[in-house]
Amino acid sequence: MTSKFNLLPLLVFVTMLFSSCQGITTAEEWYDRGVVLSAQGKYEEAIECYDRALKTDPTHINAWINKGNALYNRGKYEEAVKCYDKILEIEPKHINAWVNKGKVLYSQGDIKEAIKCYDHALEIDQKNTSAWLDRGGNSDRSGKI
Repeated sequence: MTSKFNLLPLLVFVTMLFSSCQGITTAEEWYDRGVVLSAQGKYEEAIECYDRALKTDPTHINAWINKGNALYNRGKYEEAVKCYDKILEIEPKHINAWVNKGKVLYSQGDIKEAIKCYDHALEIDQKNTSAWLDRGGNSDRSGKI
């Protein structure tokens, strides 16, 4: 029982640390805060954190990918695609950006372009299971394999 009480101050400290944005200054700190908020389903707040991270470091790939994912989860598909496109400007062979862009395009009903994204990912890594699974499922739905 005493070990539970000993953990209480630590839990209070961690909660306070993550419940406040005071003192956050680096891109990585804003990114980490965004990850926590995304995990809690607080996508709008997470997007704000990712934006702050990107203001500090516009080439922060993980902030771009997670911002795109949060936008996708909010149904903001066009904005999500822009995030993945930004990643591909920075790092043209970023497999997750290609796969995630494909998922968004599929969600918008653009199956042909989604398949092209999966094909790009597979050109980079032929063993990428996400690209194969999404491409296969989407090809099947389009009537083309």
